[in-house]
Amino acid sequence: MIDPRKELEGLFDRFVPKLRSAFQIAISDVVDNAVLKDLIAAVKANQINTVFKLLGFSEAAMRPLTAAIEETFETGGIFVGRTFPKILNTSDGRMIFRFNVKNERAESWLRNNSSALVGRLEDEARTNVRNTLQAGMSDGRNPRKVALDIVGRMNRQTGHREGGIIGLSKNQESWVRSARTKLTTLDKNYFDLQLRDKRFDSTVAKAIESGKPLSGEVVDKLMDRYKANALKKRALDIAQTETIQSLNRADYEATKQAVDSGAVRNGAVTREWDTTGLDNVRNSHRGMDGQKVGLDEAFTTPRGDRLMFPGDRSLNAPAREIVNCHCRVKTVVDWFDGVE
Repeated sequence: MIDPRKELEGLFDRFVPKLRSAFQIAISDVVDNAVLKDLIAAVKANQINTVFKLLGFSEAAMRPLTAAIEETFETGGIFVGRTFPKILNTSDGRMIFRFNVKNERAESWLRNNSSALVGRLEDEARTNVRNTLQAGMSDGRNPRKVALDIVGRMNRQTGHREGGIIGLSKNQESWVRSARTKLTTLDKNYFDLQLRDKRFDSTVAKAIESGKPLSGEVVDKLMDRYKANALKKRALDIAQTETIQSLNRADYEATKQAVDSGAVRNGAVTREWDTTGLDNVRNSHRGMDGQKVGLDEAFTTPRGDRLMFPGDRSLNAPAREIVNCHCRVKTVVDWFDGVE
């Protein structure tokens, strides 16, 4: 017998690494293919739009990520279909359920979700470029260093650029600027930064103790490591968030397809919010554990935000209710409803 929770956990563990890798591949493709000479010229001219255009950040560039999301969604839908009765009785006769990822509603969700995700990432990248250029000018950094702050410096061992701000969230980019200030002013609060490279703590500690400023090269090196760690965290955050959203949406879509087929009435479906028993659950979601709604009804958080399922953005739920959520929906279908 299929254990839905255990199966979902298995799919989550399977696809999070895939989505994390896909995001990292996409970002590497953007920064690795940037022509540094052209970027430096655009930075020197303070042409923000040109800098961003030269990066080639686009929906096509993010295709590895959106393709991985589509695979997650389809696999989730196929899994949910396996939990249905083997033969469904419909108004047109008996049928075997097969999840249809080409269903118009399913395709529309995938298309809109991918477009919205890429739009958010593009907006963040554009903002990060603007802030990095402005900070570079304010600090008097030369155009080459500013360009490298944007795309990162080439790691000769891996052949990829590391330590840029492309792919970071807006909050992370502001953390980067704050971390640089802490290093250049020898602020001991630097040691409170979770994303710092702790291997260099002794170097920073000696500088603080002696009162001798760190060289620009050392600061750049430490900041590159900080940004690289931030990007790894961002990749994991996106992977976890998009995986749980895709799997929960797949559950909803598969059930809707069963209803569309006439195998079950809409009113015979009950959906329940499930925190999956984890310890690190948001307080708002812990309070929703066990909340039950119909198939086309939204769940409501204690703050009044509405979600069709954990991770859902379609009803404008804020990021505080979505990012890194691990909750799921337990869908209960009364397959005998209306059967005489």
